[in-house]
Amino acid sequence: MAEKLKGKKFLSSKEIVNYLKYEIEDKLKVKEGANVRQTKKEVLEKVIKLFPNTFLDKKKCGRREVRLIFGM
Repeated sequence: MAEKLKGKKFLSSKEIVNYLKYEIEDKLKVKEGANVRQTKKEVLEKVIKLFPNTFLDKKKCGRREVRLIFGM
């Protein structure tokens, strides 16, 4: 994941869900039929606790999806 984040300032909601479904090891993936939105919410809350220089932001236009912003 660290290689994927180089040069990025944020992760969009779609990128987060895609990572949780397909890109992490099998035992940690979101299983078929599980509530992906709830899992994403729990993961983002944990990230905010572990890394205080990150925060959540909603897009100002469009569907107002939540983004994870990296404080540098």
